[in-house]
Amino acid sequence: MSGPHRVVLHPCHPWGVRDSLAKVPGVEVISPPDLEGLTESLADPRSEILVSFIWTDECLALGLRWIQSISSGCDSYPWEKLEEAGIRLTSGRGANAPAVAEHAFAMLLAMTRRVGKSVRYGDRGIWRQAMCHELTGSTLGILGLGAVGEEIAWRAKAWGMEVIGTKRHPDSYEGSASEVYGPEGTVEVFRRADAVINALPFGRGAPPQVGAEELEALGDGWFVNVGRGSTVDTEALLEALDSGELRGAGLDVTYPEPPGEDSPLWSHHKVVLTPHLGGFSPQYADRLAEIFAVNLQAFRGEGEWVNVVV
Repeated sequence: MSGPHRVVLHPCHPWGVRDSLAKVPGVEVISPPDLEGLTESLADPRSEILVSFIWTDECLALGLRWIQSISSGCDSYPWEKLEEAGIRLTSGRGANAPAVAEHAFAMLLAMTRRVGKSVRYGDRGIWRQAMCHELTGSTLGILGLGAVGEEIAWRAKAWGMEVIGTKRHPDSYEGSASEVYGPEGTVEVFRRADAVINALPFGRGAPPQVGAEELEALGDGWFVNVGRGSTVDTEALLEALDSGELRGAGLDVTYPEPPGEDSPLWSHHKVVLTPHLGGFSPQYADRLAEIFAVNLQAFRGEGEWVNVVV
């Protein structure tokens, strides 16, 4: 192909993505304002590359050869259809890792330092002091020691926490955690930890990895979910909050998402809830552009793909 690669950007995208992509050498970024414009842009035979935050049926164009997902999660994409059409799908895994790690600690601190409860009291004009807890010297369990999990791990270690966790292939782990289990050791991580942060990715067709047994093993600890809502049994979590010892849950993701209008999660006094914004950061777009640039080289046949989904 002569000239710059024509890259179509889905009209729904985070702040800064267009400008960051435009800085990548050898590309022309087309940014349609709406889905109608997206369809028209993808109909152009020169449009072989799509960068998208979400999946819509308008994205499946005949000339498309590669989709770079803006997000790390790609569960909304029709993997089988893309594979049948010979369309490569790559994720933005890692671009949001520092921001998600910081958000995970924000949620954990909101519980251990009673920030969440103090805000609720403040809304009612109540000044109430109570015992808080320190993280230093405690044990943190991390489910999923991938890009996000490792960002959490080294921060926790710097705070003087013992870090343990799970990884699909623990023998290959080289990082900040002192002990790493395979998925079969999840309950043991909950048993040993004072707090657990879930950074597990979406597993297509997989049942929730966090349920009643795991939460019971955690006892009077704290639980944070910055992974995927579907990896946690919501009913078991509510049961642990209502009748178990669980001190609190910090949730940036839920299942379903968002919670139903009548869900107890909205107002539960033990829950700190944020609307899936853990990865939001001004630096996100530049990190995504770096991933895109590496994959663009692979698209040209000049390097190796990263974050391949299909």
